[in-house]
Amino acid sequence: MPINPTTDPYVLEGHIVTMGPQGVIDDGAIYIKNGIIEAVKPANESPPAGFENAEHVRTGDTIYPGLIELHNHLS
Repeated sequence: MPINPTTDPYVLEGHIVTMGPQGVIDDGAIYIKNGIIEAVKPANESPPAGFENAEHVRTGDTIYPGLIELHNHLS
């Protein structure tokens, strides 16, 4: 079943550049619920409450702050 990003909790996994004190997380997870980033942490850590059964999307790529898509948003 497809994820509804406006209502379903889900997790994006990949190489995360946080631009904050966490720095770069080689194998990280971004926990998103109701369109809001709830947490960013290493993928091997326990998920926050409410994400135990969330769908995981393994991007196989690098995720930057704000989830911007660098191919089109730079111009």
